[in-house]
Amino acid sequence: MNMRLIAAIVSCAAILAIPVNCSPAQISAARETGEAVLKSLTNYFGKSSVKEVSQELAEYGGEAAVRQLAQKAIVEGGEEIVQQVAAAAGKFGPETVRALQQVERVGPVLRCLNEIPEESAKAALQRLASSTGPALGENIATYGTRALRTELTHPGVGTGLVRSLGNDAMELAERLTREQAILLAKHADDIAKLPTAEKVGVLKLLHNDAHAMVAFMGRFLERNPGKTLFAAGTTAVVLAEADRILGGDEVVFDVNGIPHVVSKPGLSGRVVEAASKSVVNPLMSYLIPIVALGAVVWLAIKLWFSFRDTEAAHFRKQRLLEAKASQLHSNNSAK
Repeated sequence: MNMRLIAAIVSCAAILAIPVNCSPAQISAARETGEAVLKSLTNYFGKSSVKEVSQELAEYGGEAAVRQLAQKAIVEGGEEIVQQVAAAAGKFGPETVRALQQVERVGPVLRCLNEIPEESAKAALQRLASSTGPALGENIATYGTRALRTELTHPGVGTGLVRSLGNDAMELAERLTREQAILLAKHADDIAKLPTAEKVGVLKLLHNDAHAMVAFMGRFLERNPGKTLFAAGTTAVVLAEADRILGGDEVVFDVNGIPHVVSKPGLSGRVVEAASKSVVNPLMSYLIPIVALGAVVWLAIKLWFSFRDTEAAHFRKQRLLEAKASQLHSNNSAK
């Protein structure tokens, strides 16, 4: 298809995409301020004219996408926000256009970008430009910069956690490793759907000892495939036996599907197991090679003595035969 025809189609699409509540003055202002964004991008690429930057902008939607973004910004907050978009575009390049196209509200995202280091802002734009962008934009509009930091700390996981668990997720995310955050994310929707009292109880356990609680969640998934941990009956058992759960006990299901907490092993067993892991196992790692070496040395000594005794017996037998032969020879000579 002819490139001019493609450009014309994209431009028409941008015009049709103008929000219906735009006044003629806003439409005119959007087109004018869109030029400011294009100029910033031109400077970013080191070009002398908007025409020269068209190729670099093509994969981001071209000039039409820039003008469409300006239209959205005008409706949201007037020319001031468009100028902020232009400043961000000049600083971070065309990724700004793609990222801001993804979000419903541009203003909160721009404020967040100004509150974090430049390198973090670049990473943030990449996350916003991905499929996570719309949900991340909603989280930012609701919770601010902290929601963005959560996604940057746990890319691909943080946004889902915040959508499900809100402020609790953002606080917990600061203390969790990536693997732990992924495990929590697998249960986050189920926790969010719990009745208020049970949800509060589970979140309290997480806040009190996040590492032990998330470790329990991981063991449950591993040992009970297809089962839901945070269903009504199971959650009640977990909350009633919280100390045992955090101490390492497990939830199992009987033949009727009813959950129970069991010790695996019991307290004394866990003490022995812990002692075995911390003392016996390291000790055995040293003793086994020593014992093996001792066995080899003992076998070698035994074989040596056995060989020596065999040689001595053979020597004595040989001497005896020689003595008998000599005696026989002497008797024959005397005759």
